[in-house]
Amino acid sequence: MEDKNIRVLKMSSPELLKTLEACIRMGMPLMIEDMEETLEAMLEPLLLKQFTIANRCKLVRLGDSDVEFDENFKLII
Repeated sequence: MEDKNIRVLKMSSPELLKTLEACIRMGMPLMIEDMEETLEAMLEPLLLKQFTIANRCKLVRLGDSDVEFDENFKLII
């Protein structure tokens, strides 16, 4: 992976949700390290591609908020 803008976080990081939201909005790649065998519930709508369309924007639900999805976003686990 040669992208210089890639963000790398551990699943236990307290800033994971905030960084994930920012990466989704801005279309930046995010790598999550040290994943357990079970996934966090907050990642489920993203992994299952449960998108909604509102005002011509693609949204994904993260936690209790809807986040505008940029097509350039990549999640590496």
